Amino acid sequence: MLLTRMRGIRIWILVAGWAASCLAQPRGPAGATFNDRIFEFYHEFFGSQAYTNPEASLNIRNRMANGVSLQPPLDAGLADFVRSRGVNLMVDPASRLRKDFMPGAALAQQKAIEELAGREGIGKVVWNVMPEWDQAGGEWVPEGRPRYANFTREQAYARFAGFYAANYPAMKIAFGRPAAERNYWTAAITDFSPNTFHAYEMGADICLLERSIDELGDISTGIAFTRGAGRQYDRHWGIDISTYRTSNDMATRFDDRETLLGGWSPSYLKRHYFIAYMAGAHMIRNEATGYYKNGSQLDPFGRITREFADFALTRHPEVDRASVTTALMISRNAGFDPKHWLYLQQDAVWYQDLPYSDGDRMINQFFRLAYPSHWLHGLTPGAPFNDAAGRPDKRGFQSYLARGGDPRPFEPMATTRYGHSLDILNDHAPAEALRQYKVIILLGDVAIDTRMREALAAWVEAGGTLVTTAGQNTGFDEAFLGLRLEGARQRGTTSTWIADGRPTRESPFWFLPVSLTTASIVAAADDAAPLITSNAVGGGRVIVATAPYLQNATHDQMLSVGTRLFDWLAEQHATARIEGSPVEYLVNESPSRVTVTVVNNSGEPWTGAVVMPDRGEVVSVRELIGEIDLRWARTGDGIRATGVVPAYDVKVFSIDFAPR
Repeated sequence: MLLTRMRGIRIWILVAGWAASCLAQPRGPAGATFNDRIFEFYHEFFGSQAYTNPEASLNIRNRMANGVSLQPPLDAGLADFVRSRGVNLMVDPASRLRKDFMPGAALAQQKAIEELAGREGIGKVVWNVMPEWDQAGGEWVPEGRPRYANFTREQAYARFAGFYAANYPAMKIAFGRPAAERNYWTAAITDFSPNTFHAYEMGADICLLERSIDELGDISTGIAFTRGAGRQYDRHWGIDISTYRTSNDMATRFDDRETLLGGWSPSYLKRHYFIAYMAGAHMIRNEATGYYKNGSQLDPFGRITREFADFALTRHPEVDRASVTTALMISRNAGFDPKHWLYLQQDAVWYQDLPYSDGDRMINQFFRLAYPSHWLHGLTPGAPFNDAAGRPDKRGFQSYLARGGDPRPFEPMATTRYGHSLDILNDHAPAEALRQYKVIILLGDVAIDTRMREALAAWVEAGGTLVTTAGQNTGFDEAFLGLRLEGARQRGTTSTWIADGRPTRESPFWFLPVSLTTASIVAAADDAAPLITSNAVGGGRVIVATAPYLQNATHDQMLSVGTRLFDWLAEQHATARIEGSPVEYLVNESPSRVTVTVVNNSGEPWTGAVVMPDRGEVVSVRELIGEIDLRWARTGDGIRATGVVPAYDVKVFSIDFAPR
């Protein structure tokens, strides 16, 4: 991705089950929804007739993938390769140059794809219309990307969307045909998290978000955006994995002695595989890299890829739904991408062109709370190959690896305070999407119009918990909030959580005085003034924080009482909890099973426990990657299973209960 892209030939390999099961897939996307439980795994090679690359056949033979996608020409050899192996096909554009993506060229490619998809024995066909379309540079923006300095957020969004509509009219051909009339799928691969929503707006059946490469954001916050966008538009979503690392100027590659030459460690990429899969991705795609040494022997990356494929495609092809309780609602115009890498650490949005507002600071502060260390993605803190400015020296990094240096301590990944229980929605989400969540938190400068107010009100009535703060333009009436605003803002220095009566010293903050009508006080400021309130509305409740954006007066940190609020809400709806040092984790559940994936991104083994609700007779308690029985016990708060996750590794703990 981005400006330092590795050049070469691409093949896309897509997996939706093995051989015959691929051909049973629907040929077009008609009727496909977010809640489909399918999984497809892509491996990328590159170029015209790339199906002749021996690794394409080897990966399928080794059950590491069961689909292939190739650039044109869609010739007889390509068709025979796909048909004879019973695999699916993804078609990548032959070029990303603007002159080659005009209506005439798009119509010709559409016709070729349609003809191929209609042939006997050809299964699912995906047209990858816009790979990495929203870069900060590169072939999609040959005269430079649009600029947004001094724009309003609304103007920035209009320029962003207008650029692609004006410069790529062929998108209307590629994305405009109704799904019911097509025998193929359409896809877009997006680089920047907030643009996942626009990929669906353009009409893509599936959006994949590119991750792992250091120039883009982390996978944890990226999943919250992409999965949320997929749910908002009721379409499939996925993760595109790049093994390329700008800091050492190479994709993952080993020599014949299995010394890593560049790219990322296999451990890092393995953890990305499992995070994406257990989070519910419909597809994972590997960008171009190598899997073999000495011709046909799997190298370390090839081995972890086969290990993951064995788990996801053979032994556990149907995981239960991801447990996602909370939606974070932001503005469609926000342009907010979480901080990462060397050049994306500024307090700014819209490709770093517009400075943070106080609302943007709220989003940033919440992400720092929910995804600790996510902003370190792509950096190499404390590395021996860093220069005097603390930035990695490419040659020094390569030399470090050549000497057998361990890259894993310099591949920082996040932990997750609330697991992967959060999705991002924007303020254009339909009511159907809202109904998938138990809690909705308004983040940043989200403007709630009449339609959304009505949708949120109905959702609260039906049992949802809505969280809003002073400073957000909600326009809700007094009866809904249970309070009325009164007077000028006041200064506070202390918060008290009413349930335990314990005061907490806060960085000085402002709050708006209110008088309560039907709301009750959850937390108070200084002299018992309402700071957080809760109002029962139908079967649900509306929580209001009177401190604008839950920030201190200098807008540089979230109030401690805000952390207490979000922890309190998470505890009420958590399906499982983790005991032990902080880790990244994911929860999946069905009526008879709870699965917790523990991802240890630290250099020390994780020893701890997973505590899950007691749902009756226990059938088995196992770690699923190694298929090992675990020690467990019934406690007062559920089933407690203990285990160990080695440094830089992942384990999947599962408890099965007898059906009721």
